[in-house]
Amino acid sequence: MTNLVGQTIGTYQIIERLGRGGMADVYKAYHPDLAQYRAIKVIRPELVTEAGFQERFKREAQAAAALRHPNIVQIHDFGVQDNLYYMVMEYLDGFDLKHLLQTEGPIRPFTRIAEILKPLASALHYAHERGVVHRDIKPANVMITRDNQIILADFGVAKMVANPQEERLTATGMAMGTPAYMAPEQTQARSAGPAADIYSLGVILYEMLTGTVPFSADTPLAVLLKVMTEPMPAPRALSPDVPDDVQGVVLKATQKDPRRRYDTALDLLMALEQSVGLRAGRPEIVTPNEDDATAMVPSQATAETVSEAALRAELKALAVAELGAAEQDAVKRPSPRGLYLGGGALLVVVLLAGLFWFLRPQPTAATWQFIVDASASMNETIGDQSKIEIAREALADELRILPDNVAAGLRVFGGQLGEGGADQDTVQLLSPAAAQGEQLISELARVAPAGEAPLTEAIVQAVGEFDLDSNARQTLIIITDGVDTCEQNAIEQLTTLTRRLGINLDLHLVGLGVTNSTAREELSALAVAVDGRYYEANSVEEIKQVIDQQAAVLTGTPVPTPTEFVAAGATVIGLDTPTQVQFEGAGVPLVYAFEAVAGQTIFFDEQGIVEESFSNTMFSIVAPNGQQVAEQRGTSVNSGDIGPLMIEESGLYQLEIRPSEQTAPSQMTFTIWELDPVVMENGEIPFGQLISGRFETPGQSAMYTFEGDADQTIFFDEQGIEDGVISKWSTFSIFRPNGQLLTESRGTSVNSADIGPLLLPEDGTYMIVIDPDADNIPAYQFFLWDVEPPLVDEREIGLDESVMVDFGVPGQTAVYTFEGRADQTIFFDEQEIEDGVISKWTVFSIFRPNGLLLMEIRGSSVNSADMGPLRLPDDGTYTIMVDPDVDNTPAVRFFVWDVSPAVVDEREIALGEVVEVEFVVPGQTAVYTFEAEQGQPFYLQEFEIEDEGGVNWRTDFIITAPNGLTFAESYGSPVNRVRLGDMTAGESGVYTLTIDPTTDNTPSISFSLETGTAGD
Repeated sequence: MTNLVGQTIGTYQIIERLGRGGMADVYKAYHPDLAQYRAIKVIRPELVTEAGFQERFKREAQAAAALRHPNIVQIHDFGVQDNLYYMVMEYLDGFDLKHLLQTEGPIRPFTRIAEILKPLASALHYAHERGVVHRDIKPANVMITRDNQIILADFGVAKMVANPQEERLTATGMAMGTPAYMAPEQTQARSAGPAADIYSLGVILYEMLTGTVPFSADTPLAVLLKVMTEPMPAPRALSPDVPDDVQGVVLKATQKDPRRRYDTALDLLMALEQSVGLRAGRPEIVTPNEDDATAMVPSQATAETVSEAALRAELKALAVAELGAAEQDAVKRPSPRGLYLGGGALLVVVLLAGLFWFLRPQPTAATWQFIVDASASMNETIGDQSKIEIAREALADELRILPDNVAAGLRVFGGQLGEGGADQDTVQLLSPAAAQGEQLISELARVAPAGEAPLTEAIVQAVGEFDLDSNARQTLIIITDGVDTCEQNAIEQLTTLTRRLGINLDLHLVGLGVTNSTAREELSALAVAVDGRYYEANSVEEIKQVIDQQAAVLTGTPVPTPTEFVAAGATVIGLDTPTQVQFEGAGVPLVYAFEAVAGQTIFFDEQGIVEESFSNTMFSIVAPNGQQVAEQRGTSVNSGDIGPLMIEESGLYQLEIRPSEQTAPSQMTFTIWELDPVVMENGEIPFGQLISGRFETPGQSAMYTFEGDADQTIFFDEQGIEDGVISKWSTFSIFRPNGQLLTESRGTSVNSADIGPLLLPEDGTYMIVIDPDADNIPAYQFFLWDVEPPLVDEREIGLDESVMVDFGVPGQTAVYTFEGRADQTIFFDEQEIEDGVISKWTVFSIFRPNGLLLMEIRGSSVNSADMGPLRLPDDGTYTIMVDPDVDNTPAVRFFVWDVSPAVVDEREIALGEVVEVEFVVPGQTAVYTFEAEQGQPFYLQEFEIEDEGGVNWRTDFIITAPNGLTFAESYGSPVNRVRLGDMTAGESGVYTLTIDPTTDNTPSISFSLETGTAGD
């Protein structure tokens, strides 16, 4: 990432880079208006390209910002600028715990360790109670300030750059997190909860006790393997002075089983404080021999490195043991062979493959691995040939003409070699190498179908030999008859394997003579899960077509389209024709067929599912070659729409509608639309002109262009979306001249999609795209305004001055300044907002001289926006911003009154005395005190309220008792008498009467407080 020193992000000036990490760079920045330093963490650009990152970044940043704890670094802001995602945090002047450990080594006395751990445990417990898990606890994220405060940093960052479904291994083999401090469950495809943070805290405790981490090796993957498989070294093996009780706390915190660790971070802290004498009692005793996950090892174990050869042998042995266990389990179970592999074995092979990537020689131009089913069912015949004979003949023809730049390898699962018995495992006949086609043919010829074995094991082993380089051209071709092939977790295991390794893999799965619909669906789902393809084949030629197609990718030779496959009994339908569906029962699929042409774009429009109870209905579209190309679930409340979908090959396509096994809808309607055009290109539009359009077919979008200048301010003014359905959204997006998204908004018939004011970053041709949601075909109208000038009025005003401003273009604002004094009282008097639309708001904001918001209010043509009386906090220049809401262009008039004096009359009055008071400036009040004895009756006699402003403006009269509580209150106006009669003093003492005209009212009032009752 480019060094950002000297640049500005938001309002923050980048001063220096504080550090670099695998996920982000951290800079020291200065906020000139606040005159304060901040730390800005900028996420590395290569991590923000994953699908869903923007929403994940926002969600995790908000969660982290919501954490308010003295030992958690405070996040002040987050955002994105020029595709740089950043978080603004408090700047901490000090150093991290990693620096302390590097300079001091083991920390002593032990009570000091507990003092360091205490604020960390408190911070983690606070976060865990609010559902936030750190996932990257390590000394580098523990800050120690100059005044010895312990602060935990980096909440949210590790989680926001990881895929929420799995923790992918990067190209360097590192999982998200820091391997030496990661809990065992973090190294696997399992979610990491609070227990993972407790494990990491235990590793930090281990390091503070011994000066080193418990597991280290030459590579990050080797460290991860140790975390998973090796027992935790006892701290006393490295530091004999560690007390048994303290060692027991470490061992319990770092148990491999999360359920055996401390329940909370505070439980860990309490046990540590007990073990070092800071708290009464003794912690639970955990010895090194209590659990097979914990054992004493020689002190040099954590310091020695692992050689490549030793590590390779260790991994192979462990993989063989795990896979053997999986094989035995498959043999013992009565169910047929399946795509099964235990989680431990799967991860071992993941790590094995990752490490072998570092050790293997550079790959050839392309690597192909063939996996052939050699189980007993491959003896079954199709016509006059067995399935295995069809596979052999097809491969023999293709392998002899395989391009020289392809390194090909071969595996079989099941089968019998020579005179041996039936194999229950996967056998590698030849590892990938160039120019060995004849050898592969010979090896396959000596395999006789027999027994059965799990397909997953063969796939895992093959993937383990692929290169982790994302640019490598790697193909896996599988030929199987699919008999009882798939088990429930097969797809999950395969996607976990490929995605955790980040392997770029082309998978082509050929179903040879597959007649069972369930097997076909499972094989297709398996291929699609890793973005592969599934093919139906019943002959030598059909298998050869699949291989020829892949060879053409390398040579550029065109190949014929594979044979069409359509299920028997399919109902043929036409495009753009509504189809009524009558379901036959739960779990009973319905199949339709339709013709489509390469280059055509279609949209499957599920137009309504009628069902008595909520259930999932699956919609699948299958290409002529039998490969599933799209799938979606739908219910009565969630659309099952698919598309827009580009047709890649001409032929007869299949739509399968499959209700759930529990219940089926009573009926539904759908249409498959041909989108022509897909995008309604409407050309260049001018500023200030009403643009109208209407979509004709679900799935269509519309595109407009306009010319913009750098630093020009525009406003996208959505005038109306008419579709008759308030829940259907339309997305409005604006793209920069370079094609990058600038901003977007969503709107409905009742929710505005306005965008702006928006400052354009560069000269050039901008693009507006309108994309209705799902099956929505709305009509729409909008303006694109050139907001010139963006500030319709900008000047200094005087107090008590009438200010008028007329907004001419949506998106404009007005800014005014006035001079104020500390303790001065003002009143913002909004006199008028004329816009003709009572639902449009205008926001009035007052900012202090330091730029902080002092007060804000919204008003409309029928809602007053008065503010005050308002006491100013400091001397200086205050700012008023007038900001009409969305596409509002009102005329506005207001005063800022100097309320001097704030209290127009303040004195003691006697009962029976006639009082006259005149208010001169809006916001003024009058305060009177009077004596009354307990039990004394009195009432307020209001003689007159004169107000030129209007009969509806009211004045409040409030009487407060000697104890400060409100005793009575009422209000009056020129046409409503004040009703404060027949009061009895509850206690003797001084009572207070406050007269407070509302809003911008300046009345003249005469009244008296009389003894007795109003009826006397």
